[in-house]
Amino acid sequence: MGRALWAITATLLAVSLALIIFSNFSEYQLVSSAELSAVVSETTLFKISNETGIFKIRLIEAPKDVSLILLAGRDYEKYAMNKSIPAAPLILKSDGKREVFGLFKDELAILAKPYLNGGLIQVEISRYVQRFPYAFLSVPGYFLFIVSLGIVLCLVKSRLESRE
Repeated sequence: MGRALWAITATLLAVSLALIIFSNFSEYQLVSSAELSAVVSETTLFKISNETGIFKIRLIEAPKDVSLILLAGRDYEKYAMNKSIPAAPLILKSDGKREVFGLFKDELAILAKPYLNGGLIQVEISRYVQRFPYAFLSVPGYFLFIVSLGIVLCLVKSRLESRE
């Protein structure tokens, strides 16, 4: 009986841990998508969002002399106050990095900065929401975990009492 109870408890523990781990899996769901097209000949600021969110910004088309600088949170505030660009900004260029996916806090703006002539820029902006479709599995997972730990404690206690 003792070995069977230990095996059942180990199985309960393994199942509960699997449920807890599986409940943390997430997926990203597209909420909205828009395309920004503009002709820039001087430094131009495009405000994209004023709230925290998960965004994918993809550069579709831009002249080689135009760089798009992503400003979010404090970087945006500093630029709005004194037009200073952060020390290590996220930059999208036609001959460099063309896509960024990430969490942007507070505000999100794109600063189009042409060096010579400028031209037409096209940017696709997609907003995502992180969903946890299996989160409900954490409730039975934690319940089974607590029950199996209680059984383990009882088994250890009975084992120690039988040795005395």
